[in-house]
Amino acid sequence: MANPLHIGSIEVPDIYIGDTSISDVYFGTISVFSKGPFTGLKLSPKNVGIEKTGGTFNLTVRSSEDWTLSMDSTYLSASSYSGTTADTAVTITVEPNTGETDITSVITGTTANYTATCEVNINGLDWSKQYLTFNIKSDGNIVWTNSGMTTSSQRRTIYYSLNDGAWTQLPTSTTSFNVVTGDVVRFKGTYTSYASTWNKSYTFSGSTADFDVCGNINSLVLGDNFVDAEDPTIANYGFTRLFMSTNVIDASNLILNSKTVNQSKYQSLFNRCSKLTKAPDLIASALSTNDYTAMFNGCSNLSFIRCYAMNPVSSNQTNQWTNGVAATGTFVKKIGSSWTTGIDGIPSGWTVIEE
Repeated sequence: MANPLHIGSIEVPDIYIGDTSISDVYFGTISVFSKGPFTGLKLSPKNVGIEKTGGTFNLTVRSSEDWTLSMDSTYLSASSYSGTTADTAVTITVEPNTGETDITSVITGTTANYTATCEVNINGLDWSKQYLTFNIKSDGNIVWTNSGMTTSSQRRTIYYSLNDGAWTQLPTSTTSFNVVTGDVVRFKGTYTSYASTWNKSYTFSGSTADFDVCGNINSLVLGDNFVDAEDPTIANYGFTRLFMSTNVIDASNLILNSKTVNQSKYQSLFNRCSKLTKAPDLIASALSTNDYTAMFNGCSNLSFIRCYAMNPVSSNQTNQWTNGVAATGTFVKKIGSSWTTGIDGIPSGWTVIEE
């Protein structure tokens, strides 16, 4: 078979008549027209999908006129916001999406006569797949406090990573490290309990920095293997007093995955956290003795709790758990669950919603 005819960059394919291959056939006159200059404004790509952790991508601006870019400054920034008629590669930086909802931001390019857009979709963050994380809101320190855990069997070793840096081991004795606003600290460990009794435990008590706590608490139990571990075994007193007397503000993205709890597992978890405004969802359907005792005691700014406990909740499971919370608020409970009113149950003066 003969080669097809090439005219400039245009290829004229072979023509087949029956079983005969005829190449290089001309019918009349073949004219080749050159492409005229580009007119208008084009942003490439038109749509971009970005992981929840953020990142960068290159946006190509092609324009026949001087152009400018505008965008949502909360999540997007550009290496250049304006240019001339030359094709330009612009680096777009995308900030992390720290919520669970996907976010769509639009980059708009404009000239005197044209408009073009690029849609940027940032995935929501699945906190169940993130290490236990502190998002630091003020300068200060984070303290890892050993309260009475003195024997070799009681000592616990955990690791932290600052701003995605290498994992660093914390001593088993009380220790601290400094942080500044904007820092992100992640934690992991491999113990089923960080307390031996209600008053002997490892905690973050004494930390001076304000922070939001988020991510999966099971990274303290399973180390790097916590993702998708739905209900790991947690021993009695598992996380007793873990955040007590800290400056935690928002715990709504803290994942407490266990659907059942052992004795005193979350006792005094946020005890005397006066800055706490948002609590984590409490998804356990059955409670044991002292599981939630004093959990939110003294949380004077807390005005919303969602709890899915279904068994008849008794005072020995939630003793004084809402003592000292805000005078008004909202309590969300499962349909058919039974609660008392007061500091051992649903706070007096709060609105109750069933779901």
